Amino acid sequence: MVRYVSAAIALKIFSLNSTTKKLYRRLGNTFGKYRRLRMKDCRLQSYFNRGDLFKTLCEHNLTFSKEMNFLELGTGWFHWYAIYIRLFHEVNTTLFDVWDNRQFDALHKYSQKLKSHFESLPGDYSGAIKNLQKVINADSFEEIYQTFNMNYVIESEGSLAQFPAENYDCIFSFHVMEHVKSYEATVAEIYRLLKPGGFSIHQIGIDDHHTHYDKQESPKNYFRYSELSWKLLFENDLQYINRVQMSDWFRIFEERGFVFVDKRVEFQDIGPIKVQPRYQHYSKEDQECTILTIVHQKPK
Repeated sequence: MVRYVSAAIALKIFSLNSTTKKLYRRLGNTFGKYRRLRMKDCRLQSYFNRGDLFKTLCEHNLTFSKEMNFLELGTGWFHWYAIYIRLFHEVNTTLFDVWDNRQFDALHKYSQKLKSHFESLPGDYSGAIKNLQKVINADSFEEIYQTFNMNYVIESEGSLAQFPAENYDCIFSFHVMEHVKSYEATVAEIYRLLKPGGFSIHQIGIDDHHTHYDKQESPKNYFRYSELSWKLLFENDLQYINRVQMSDWFRIFEERGFVFVDKRVEFQDIGPIKVQPRYQHYSKEDQECTILTIVHQKPK
């Protein structure tokens, strides 16, 4: 619990104003770069697995063409998922984020590891390896954008209003939606931006992210806290968690007009914690869901 509370306090302090937020991001990029460049192969495998899952879901639902437009929300440190799908399929991609935390050295290292991974697999990965070599040979993110027809957009408020309606064939994110405050409005915007028949693919981390700093705590430790306690003691602007559960996400997407297509769910035992009344009505499956991957389609 000490690490859990300490992390929460630190995030609260760094969330105080624009100056402390900038300091946090600068420190996060500096130390995060050090950590990512030393990431063990067993952890890198999770990136490979998620990239492959995204590719599988796209290939199962989409008929690819060079005219297709993809939009990634919260593209993160190195545009991993947008680049991953681009290794296999020629599409146009817009990379959207609220602030610039790109780390080119980490992308370069992970791409080299991914190339070795592809080379160890059965089957023909020659096309993907050829494209991956272009990433490895690039000297900057800008060169990658030009090579693969990508567009990087920063909008500090997270507004998607600048993008044209019915322009995208696929809008996707990985471990982003749990950090969105206006999540229902964001789902509405995703619906607006998708072409009729377009697909929404999102992997959502429903676990308590403070426990990433303290593995001894329940993965759903936030169930312990009332709205007031959570807001006063743990909520912050830098690693905001909306605490929206699996069944809520299904409801939000379907109420907006989306048609459910597919899901992948990961569960963890939450242990003997005292669950606040707000969360007691959720099913055992809901309470133990820590990672949810959902696919929806906008009706044609």
